[in-house]
Amino acid sequence: MLKGDNGILKQAGNAKTQTDIAGEKEILQISAVSAMGKQKYGDVTKEKLDDELDNNIGNENYSSELVENGISVTFKNSKRTYIVDYNGNVEKLAPRIAVDENSLTITNIDESSITKGQVEQGTALKITFNTSVQGGTVTVSPSLPHVTTAEEIEAKSVTFTITAVVPDETVEPLEYTVDLKDVYKSNVVSMEELKTQASKYFGYDVINYAETLPSNLRDTKWQLFYAGALDGETEERIYLISKEYVKNTVLPAKDGAIPIAIDGSDYKVKFGNSEGDGIMPKYTGSANIATSMKKYNRDYFITKKYSSTNPNMRAVAYMLDTTTWNSFATSSKNYAKWAIGGPTVELLFTAYNKYKGQTGAYTYVAKAMSNKGYRISGNNGSSYTDSLAGIGQGDSPYSVSYLTSQASVYWLSSPSIWDTDRLMAVTAAGYVTRSKYNDTESGLRPLVLLNSNFQLEKTTSGGKEVFKIVPKTE
Repeated sequence: MLKGDNGILKQAGNAKTQTDIAGEKEILQISAVSAMGKQKYGDVTKEKLDDELDNNIGNENYSSELVENGISVTFKNSKRTYIVDYNGNVEKLAPRIAVDENSLTITNIDESSITKGQVEQGTALKITFNTSVQGGTVTVSPSLPHVTTAEEIEAKSVTFTITAVVPDETVEPLEYTVDLKDVYKSNVVSMEELKTQASKYFGYDVINYAETLPSNLRDTKWQLFYAGALDGETEERIYLISKEYVKNTVLPAKDGAIPIAIDGSDYKVKFGNSEGDGIMPKYTGSANIATSMKKYNRDYFITKKYSSTNPNMRAVAYMLDTTTWNSFATSSKNYAKWAIGGPTVELLFTAYNKYKGQTGAYTYVAKAMSNKGYRISGNNGSSYTDSLAGIGQGDSPYSVSYLTSQASVYWLSSPSIWDTDRLMAVTAAGYVTRSKYNDTESGLRPLVLLNSNFQLEKTTSGGKEVFKIVPKTE
């Protein structure tokens, strides 16, 4: 029997290895004891240990260095490494995989050189480096040289798994990550640039949010709704809105409370007003709205300190319930802080004024007139009305006129003063107006607040400049 783990040749090889290890450890222990004897306090020092090893085996046969817990000694012939602690104890170390950082090379696919920080976003690159293990062989996955995949280009990093085979040894695998963030040209758009070029950037598609949501929500497309601070605040944040109406089949329910789908439409919904008919019996109005969400109807809740149990406020409570809408914020990459059923009229005007550069007498404002709800103004409050024309017409983040086949109105998360059953809404014709809570032409466009540790980066998709969400870097 000459083959197999228990074969004579294998046993003989193991015996020889163990004999060699025993011999090397004996040399180190003898040298350490001798070195200790020549120290005033009996500790092993690298200088004295090297002296003893030079005498015993010659300095050309080993190398040594100080490490955290003693002195590392490697025998050049066997490539085995040992630790000699300061008390003279000797322990053999398992071989370790090493990566030569100086050998790392990142080039274009044709191996032509690149300039760090100047590579265009989305460019594939070729990566190679040297790695080794004492006394054995290594395998790198993915294999080298490696051309970056679409996923790696998106992530701007590649993680290699390095394994090793050393006879009679167990070697821990190593993960080695090549970070490409500082290789590519930065296309991150700062908050300041988003604000000062709002007419350009508000409405940009954000292509990678939907793919991180639960599978039943990934059909929804998203776009930049607003970037900046709210009225009365200094913290600047990024808001996204669904580019289209969301299907009524995915609208969230809480204790059975949900807008009623309109027969024959996948997108239109109404808010019911009786038991078993929508959300009205399930919400008690203002009491259901979290304090943190009341600032989005600032004039109603904070300035005027109104509250209400009217049917329109019950519908607003459903739309502002971040717990109910959490599925739209359940991003696998933790992109979102919360989601709600749609923007408030105050947030809509804040965003639209910035988008259109509306200032002074042309500013759009909303004012809570009573606990029933809001009236609106297109002349900075000189006069108020219940319906305004000319906002958000066309393909912008504030209108979906090109999707009238889905619905022709989208709800806002604000009550209208017109009556206790009216909410603010935006029509396909560009009107901000009031709509009865059981209107049969309306749909919902959820709004998302991004977490503050993310930012937007320009890229291209389908020949169009778009945004994707990326982590902030220091």
